[in-house]
Amino acid sequence: MSINPVLAMIPSGFKSGDLYSAIPNNSDGDFDSTRMSSASRINKEGLIETMASGVPRINWDLSAEGKPPACPSLLTEDAETNLCPNSEDFTQANWTHTGIDANANVYTAPDGTFTANELTLNASGNRYAYDNVTLVSGDDAFLSCFAKAGVTGWFGLGLYDFAGPTADEAIGTFDLINGVVGSTSPSVNITPELFIEKYPNGWYKCILKINATSSGSWSARIYASVTNASGITGEIGDNAIVWGAQAEVNDYCSSYIKTGGGTTTRLADNISGAGHSIPCDEFCLPSIEGILFAEIRDHFDDISPSVRSVSLNDNSSNNFAFIGFNATSNQIWGKTQVGGATQSNLYYTPTDRTEFQKIALFFKENQVELWVNGEKRDEDLVASSFPVDTITDCDFDSPMASYEFYGHCKDLRVYDTLGLSYTDISELLTEITS
Repeated sequence: MSINPVLAMIPSGFKSGDLYSAIPNNSDGDFDSTRMSSASRINKEGLIETMASGVPRINWDLSAEGKPPACPSLLTEDAETNLCPNSEDFTQANWTHTGIDANANVYTAPDGTFTANELTLNASGNRYAYDNVTLVSGDDAFLSCFAKAGVTGWFGLGLYDFAGPTADEAIGTFDLINGVVGSTSPSVNITPELFIEKYPNGWYKCILKINATSSGSWSARIYASVTNASGITGEIGDNAIVWGAQAEVNDYCSSYIKTGGGTTTRLADNISGAGHSIPCDEFCLPSIEGILFAEIRDHFDDISPSVRSVSLNDNSSNNFAFIGFNATSNQIWGKTQVGGATQSNLYYTPTDRTEFQKIALFFKENQVELWVNGEKRDEDLVASSFPVDTITDCDFDSPMASYEFYGHCKDLRVYDTLGLSYTDISELLTEITS
């Protein structure tokens, strides 16, 4: 079917401050990109790369085999702080060494630089490098570190309640030969969740998650003495190859944030402002009827903000149509609002919102439909639509407060369906969401 979108953003072209649209091929369809700090992405070689302030992150999400895909996605995240200073240099004074020697710049790191460290046991026993970080009682926290197999092929992470009322200690082990998580059995009073992600050149991102049981100082430990799934006591000469330690109080394990001598905050991404100015010239977003489509996925385990949305709007909260994720209810949500009054709320519960979902919202007078992955999932047949020339902007957020889109987007398109038969529209919706 040859029905062309009026706006199409397939992540590819960008420069500082701009994310280019393929259609229309002019500045009217381009998105503004604002982020007031540098941030990392995975480039098409599978290496971690730092992007300057304001540069959108076109990211190659690695497969389970640690390989970059043919097509990238747009990565957007909220603000987050890495609480571990000197994340790439374990020889610095903030890292305390318990029975280990630390040597910096001895291996090629996941960013392609010769900055990876080796932690080697100089005495038998339970051995690690650690630094103290401040966690918040009742909040989720993540400790992550990139690691590569050493003598035993095992690795470990831990968070110990250094100043709290209990001796709570979360410990997790990781098998760097087979690329799987090990055990949480060495933990005391608290059981963490473990995750592992494969990167090129033998590297893995190892992740430990806890819900903090007290506020205050916790010891973030990078274990070099792990010998098997439940054994964290090693012998002289055992080692771990490590890089990029990160501790964060967060609802998900975010992209890598490099630190120097102190903690470092990556500020939020904002992608917005594709649209036109009235009067409509060559490019006009649909108001009377149209389709908003996006192929998007949510961050794993992320519940804040509660809603992440992509929208068409009039740059106010009076008139908008959005699609996105309601993380609190674990649903895909489509909504329209006209003249400040809610017209439709449509929902669908996916199997896993952290997998890419193809979502479309079709809107016209007395007909709003939510399509997901090739099927119509919900509809409203009494909703009013927008007056002509109402919609002026397409944004990776909604005019409603705290509905910014934080996640991954492979494809975003807007169609003007005015004058098309419903048969043609239905075929188009099936095609783009399948």
